[in-house]
Amino acid sequence: MKKLYTIAACLMAGMSLQAQTYLTEKDFQDQMITSGGWTNYVVTSTPGTYTWETSDLGSSGNFYARASGYNGTPGQCDDTELWMITPAVNLTTATNPVLNFRNAEHFDGEDLELLVSTNYDGTSDPSSNGNWVDITSSATWDTDPSFFVWTSSGDVDLSAYNGNATVYIAFKYTSNSSSPVGCKTWEIDEVTVTEPIPPTVQTIFNIQNAAGDSPYKDSVVTTYGIVTAFNANGYAIQDGTGAFTGIWVEDAANAGSVNRGDSLEVTGLVKENFNFTILDNVSSMTVVSQGNAEPMATPVTTSNANMEDWEGTKIVVENAPCTLDNDGFGQWVLNDGSGNILIDDEIYDYPTPITNNIYWVTGIGWYAFSEFKIQARDANDVLDVTGVNDQIDLGLSTYPNPVADVLNVNSTYNIESIIIYSIEGKLMDQLVGGNTQIRLNTSDYAKGIYVVKVRTSEGTGAVQFVK
Repeated sequence: MKKLYTIAACLMAGMSLQAQTYLTEKDFQDQMITSGGWTNYVVTSTPGTYTWETSDLGSSGNFYARASGYNGTPGQCDDTELWMITPAVNLTTATNPVLNFRNAEHFDGEDLELLVSTNYDGTSDPSSNGNWVDITSSATWDTDPSFFVWTSSGDVDLSAYNGNATVYIAFKYTSNSSSPVGCKTWEIDEVTVTEPIPPTVQTIFNIQNAAGDSPYKDSVVTTYGIVTAFNANGYAIQDGTGAFTGIWVEDAANAGSVNRGDSLEVTGLVKENFNFTILDNVSSMTVVSQGNAEPMATPVTTSNANMEDWEGTKIVVENAPCTLDNDGFGQWVLNDGSGNILIDDEIYDYPTPITNNIYWVTGIGWYAFSEFKIQARDANDVLDVTGVNDQIDLGLSTYPNPVADVLNVNSTYNIESIIIYSIEGKLMDQLVGGNTQIRLNTSDYAKGIYVVKVRTSEGTGAVQFVK
């Protein structure tokens, strides 16, 4: 089994190493398909005026290329053949060039085709000029027709075209008016051709600790951490506690094989996904060990949760009222008096937030659609403590936390009684106090999160502990 110290021993600090670039990233932020020498060729558009176009629908201010043959009547499309073609890519000195892009699709219909030519003239009708090789199967594509899911293409190997000075890459969209299922809408973004370089080993802190873009943006790195969250599209790993210690890994291929508490070594490309620093294009993921304790969540105010420091990192907001139970996008809002923070449903959809109720929410810091958020991971992360939140500062604390057997509950004031509930609301125990500390035997408790409701001579409050 691989040892963690072998990773740590080869840590390399320093500046980002940039890959050789053969095609500068096309991100469509200029709202133009043809800038930078790109070609937008309409072979067929009957009867409409269809073409590749730019759009920021669903991601305000973040533009991408979009193609559709939908004619406005449900289930009906027009006949189209639309080509979006890169400028000539010079691979005369290349050794291991790879194409990368992001893609998303919605609805049923024809799949997008990915084609390469070394003898296209750069301007003519591509359906009759140049020999085009279909490399569609070399890329990873969004396959969920029910919704747009941005998907990394992975490294599409172009080494077969080394030595050629004019390599053209085309995205060919087609739709058919006679199709019984309609047509897909396809979206493309962040198209690059680069020469990968060997990864450097970097801590998550080195990758994340920057105002704005990561210093390792567009670099391949190897890093490591403990899994703290996952869904079908990827997982969060964290190394230590506090700011800049977590990162989200976009890795649908491996997401189904990881669990919280797994120690991972991951090699991937550092990317800024609409200003959210992530690892993408994962080339290697190794489970080093399993069953490790997760890093503790860092307590933050609802205002401070809106910081880049917490991207991919486990945090918790405590005693925060719900000020909006649904913003129309599956999100709800907490505000402890310092400012709003969104609670999103990307990983777990909490079903019943109640306006004006008081919550403790643990989760992963997130950034999407120009908004900071917290992604709770399961029901245990959302605790309704309405009626048991601190009315005054009672100086409540517990130790050790997490606890193995005996838990000490402390207060600045004389404790009259305590009541212990499981995260699901089950009554676990009741004890009478008499001084500022109570010792609680938790040896029979199952692993999980518990709430201690404390009555003191000065008022009531609540504190949480982990078994």
